[in-house]
Amino acid sequence: MKKEYHHASHSKYLLHYHFVFCCKYRKKLLKYALEAEIKQLFLDIAEKSGFEIDVIETDVDHIHVLVDAPPTLSPFDIVNRLKSHS
Repeated sequence: MKKEYHHASHSKYLLHYHFVFCCKYRKKLLKYALEAEIKQLFLDIAEKSGFEIDVIETDVDHIHVLVDAPPTLSPFDIVNRLKSHS
């Protein structure tokens, strides 16, 4: 995890959010190729949306994501973008 503060014209910030996304009914879907595909998809969405994913780990039925985001993006916006595009 990076601990570098980000600087804007009139602000200095360091915001990290921890999200856990679960499969519906906790089905064991995230295995092998699907795991790598989901990770890459999340990283692509983050790059396009203006935030960074510091750490992303999967288990067979859920995904942990640690996001480094600017204060202009709310946690709701980040989750909405990740869930709607994936």
